[in-house]
Amino acid sequence: MNTTDGNVLLSRVTADDSLQITTRYGDISTDHTVISGTVRFDTSDGNVSLNSTDISGSLQSTTRYGDVNASLLTISGKTKLKTSGGNISLKLDDKSLRHLNISMTTEYGSLSVPEYAGGSKRRYKEYGHRYDKSSDAGSACLNVITSDGDICLR
Repeated sequence: MNTTDGNVLLSRVTADDSLQITTRYGDISTDHTVISGTVRFDTSDGNVSLNSTDISGSLQSTTRYGDVNASLLTISGKTKLKTSGGNISLKLDDKSLRHLNISMTTEYGSLSVPEYAGGSKRRYKEYGHRYDKSSDAGSACLNVITSDGDICLR
């Protein structure tokens, strides 16, 4: 699915096959959605919002100049969230937070992680930060990258 200026909302959808959504200036949002297949979101100047989304498959989301906001996210598959010039804010469910392998990197920005999340946070390059957490509970993973923005895991 492609759009130049329009927004895309997936509400109460089960994406159990391959799905690619591309927009140039629009936002991409999910609400009460299950991703059990392979899904890719691409937007140049739009935001990505994931609300009450269950990812047991694979999600790759890329935005150039937009923010990524996720609340009540459940992850048991592979998820990659990337933005070049935007902030990323995540709220994971407790089970996902305990069982995920997590890697988060910002080159020019702050990175905040609650103490109870475990893992290790360190400086990355001159102005950035990196956070890593490994889990013995399986192969589910979350990879979060922003070049010029902040990352907040809550």
